[in-house]
Amino acid sequence: MDGHLPAAPWSQSGAAVLLYLCGWLGLFGDGFPQGEPSLYWRLVLATAIPALVHASLLIGFSAWSKSPRMAAASYAGFCLLSSIISGIIGGVEVRSHHVTNRLIQHLSVTGVIRGLAQSIFHVTLGEVWPTHHPPGFSQQALAAPPFWAMLFLAIGLIGLGFSRRE
Repeated sequence: MDGHLPAAPWSQSGAAVLLYLCGWLGLFGDGFPQGEPSLYWRLVLATAIPALVHASLLIGFSAWSKSPRMAAASYAGFCLLSSIISGIIGGVEVRSHHVTNRLIQHLSVTGVIRGLAQSIFHVTLGEVWPTHHPPGFSQQALAAPPFWAMLFLAIGLIGLGFSRRE
């Protein structure tokens, strides 16, 4: 041992909570807590979802492979391939149906997590595309994917991870 302690598993969510508390204390006089009273709980929920999804999938892959290297490689490959495949299929579908495209592009591990966070915080994203006629850029507002679909997919990913647990 080199005397260094490993990072605490709650360090990222703890940093998010500290950032929120700094904003809360700094903007207390401007009505920040009164304007968004549920923001603290939405922040806690949005930081707990990635930890729950990733931890359950890692448990499932490690139970399946029995080797840490194989579990890490399989999990990384699953995350990467799901992102690539959903991005390609969503890119092909973008020309015809924008709502279907948003759902398809979120059919990956990171997409489900981002879609849930976007729904929890009620955020509309903007996307800029280059246009050829006339030359320039086109901007489009991208609403959050359906909350219940993202929640169902997240529960499915969590169940997939825990189903392989021994």
